[in-house]
Amino acid sequence: MRTSDEFIKYCRENNYNIVSVEIGKDSRNIFEYEHSKNTMLVMGNEGSGIPQKILDRSISKMYIPQYGGVECLNAAVAGNIAIYDWIRKNNSSVS
Repeated sequence: MRTSDEFIKYCRENNYNIVSVEIGKDSRNIFEYEHSKNTMLVMGNEGSGIPQKILDRSISKMYIPQYGGVECLNAAVAGNIAIYDWIRKNNSSVS
């Protein structure tokens, strides 16, 4: 997919819930969030983040809690944490 519109259309046509990993005032703690099995996790890049169109169509926004003065994680690190958390909550064979 080349555009945000194509991505949103794909999610809508395939019954995916868009959940964005984004630090914001309306974001929920990722470890307290219950993912549905049809969740499409969205990660932004370090420069410009997640496009506003996708944020507007997200059913929820989550953040990864951090200690100290750190405000954000590398996108690859944050993605790994988010994917592991989804698998842990949706697959009983992961410990």
